[in-house]
Amino acid sequence: MKKTFKIFLNPVESQENWLNQMAKKGLQLVDVGRFFYTFKNCKSSEYQYAIDYVGNKSYEELKEYEEFLEEIGIKYYEKPINVGQFSWGKARLRPFANKRGKIATSKGMINRELLILEKKNDGKPFDIYSNIEDKIYRLKEIRKPLIYGEIFILFLIMMTIFIEKPIFQFTLWSIRGDGVK
Repeated sequence: MKKTFKIFLNPVESQENWLNQMAKKGLQLVDVGRFFYTFKNCKSSEYQYAIDYVGNKSYEELKEYEEFLEEIGIKYYEKPINVGQFSWGKARLRPFANKRGKIATSKGMINRELLILEKKNDGKPFDIYSNIEDKIYRLKEIRKPLIYGEIFILFLIMMTIFIEKPIFQFTLWSIRGDGVK
């Protein structure tokens, strides 16, 4: 077993490429967490990986999709990315999600934004979206949370400019709480 720590700026494409490189080295994914990946030895290029963004789906839609994947023999791992979400207790607002997926709860979709898909390498490319319409839909769905994140960052920048004070002020001396800066 090999445990690896990895952070991705592009959680879909970069992670997919990295997992396929690990498979070429003879490592199969057996467990995934927020930042840690656990692998076991296997034959070189025995498995293929693909990443699917499912943060826009409702809990029911995700369960239906996971059942479909199991029926066709594709193993999956759920992975969190937590982008562009506003939380209140055990519920999160996802303004970029589809109608029934706009509110995520701890029972359902919190920390389940990506599915890492694994299949045995049969020599064919592992394309989870086969036609151009599906590929365009996937790209549009992935783009939504990125746009919301950019709008939020622009909002923070604009507040800083117009208020003329930093929104967050953090120094080692301000942690003490005695007012000394």
